[in-house]
Amino acid sequence: MDKKRVKKERAKKEQTLSAKERSKIHRERKKKYYEDLERRVHELEEENRKLKATIQASSNASPTNDPLAQLYREENFMYCSLPKIIRQNPDQFRMSMFETYRNSEGPHGSCRVQVLKNSFNKIINNCMSLNYKVSLAILNHFESKKIFEIARDKTRNDRSQYKYYRADSKDQNLTKESSDDSENKSSHRKIIETLLYKYSFSEKLIERWINISSKTEKFCFTMRKLVKSLIRVRNKMFTAMKEAHEIFFENKMYEGFNKEDVANYYSLSNDFKGTEVLDPLHLFQLNPKSPDAEDYKNDEISCTED
Repeated sequence: MDKKRVKKERAKKEQTLSAKERSKIHRERKKKYYEDLERRVHELEEENRKLKATIQASSNASPTNDPLAQLYREENFMYCSLPKIIRQNPDQFRMSMFETYRNSEGPHGSCRVQVLKNSFNKIINNCMSLNYKVSLAILNHFESKKIFEIARDKTRNDRSQYKYYRADSKDQNLTKESSDDSENKSSHRKIIETLLYKYSFSEKLIERWINISSKTEKFCFTMRKLVKSLIRVRNKMFTAMKEAHEIFFENKMYEGFNKEDVANYYSLSNDFKGTEVLDPLHLFQLNPKSPDAEDYKNDEISCTED
């Protein structure tokens, strides 16, 4: 009521003013209105900038494109949040929500597969020290005899010449006429020979290399075979995971559950998390090393032959 009265009194007062005075009041009021708008725009822009900075900082701390972080988030939703959603408002819950997360978090979910691939890549990349990886790279392109010939080549002592070194004409002709695989091999050979020519090694060191060469070759080639075997086992794991995923959805196993069953089953699974029965040694029925073994560690996942 007070505002209406003030407005009426102001309008009544303005009627007594001349047109020029009323126009001036209107201009001042309009100017103040636009100034208030500009101030509010600046405030909102600053608030928006701070929110973007907060979101960016949060993204940097926990990258959304990290498959492992995404897998943890989705597992947390499936086993903690989902049961609560079902119990609080079962009518709002749709199985499509369940299917979406299973496609990412499930046995052959996209996040789980990517996490496994990344883990295997790290194992393979770190199973050999750098100098042994270099040895294997050289052995992939040269016999030991050729390596030692390059190492003994006294012309390599002219350090200014190594960067101009090129593979022989036979390799150059191969590069022009070969397949992509052969081109890669030729390119790799050039890199290796160029780097071998870069350094001058003593005759004593070369002799030591010759004496341990056969053992080094055996180790490198054994690791090559083991890595290939590991990849084959990994692929068998992916196949088994994919089959389990397809069976679950093809048979529509969840249709036999009511919503309370789904909530209870995932709550039960969450309760199991962290218990001893889910420890890999017990879960996969591994035969751990004896505590008397020299390299035994009680937190190690290990397995002896059955």
